Amino acid sequence: MVDTSTVRMAIGPEDQAAAADLIRQYVASLAFDLDFQGVDSELADLAAGFGGERGALFLAVADEAGSAAPVGVVGVRMIGDGLAEMKRMYLRPEGRGRGLGRQLAEHAIAAARRLGAARIVLDTDQASMAEANTLYESLGFVD
Repeated sequence: MVDTSTVRMAIGPEDQAAAADLIRQYVASLAFDLDFQGVDSELADLAAGFGGERGALFLAVADEAGSAAPVGVVGVRMIGDGLAEMKRMYLRPEGRGRGLGRQLAEHAIAAARRLGAARIVLDTDQASMAEANTLYESLGFVD
C-alpha cells in the first residue's frame, strides 16, 4: 500500500479548526500544564499568531481508505528581528512512523526562512519527548 500522507499549509476556517483540535490533543497528551503559555487565547485566533506575514501553520494529512484526515500540526511564528519559533508540533499516534514529523518540521523551517528568520528556536521536554528531540537534533537544533 502506498502512503499518500502529505503536509500542507493550513488555510481557511476548516483547516484552522483542525489545527486547533490537534493542538488541544497535544496539550491534553502532555504530563505537564501549559496554562502559563496562554494556549486558550492562542487557540481562539490561530491566524493571529501563525498567519499573515509573521507566521505559518501546517497540517499533516493522512489518506486512510480514501478519506483524508489531519493527523499532525506545527506552527512557526516570528518572535523577534530575524528570530522565529517553531510551536505546537504534534502527530496523532496513527500519524507517527511515516516521516510526517520531519516533513512538518522541514515545512516550518522553510517558512521561517521565507519570513526572514536567520534563527529558529523551539522549546521541548527532554524527559517525555525523546523521539521529537532526536528529530530536532537531526535537523540541527541544539540546547
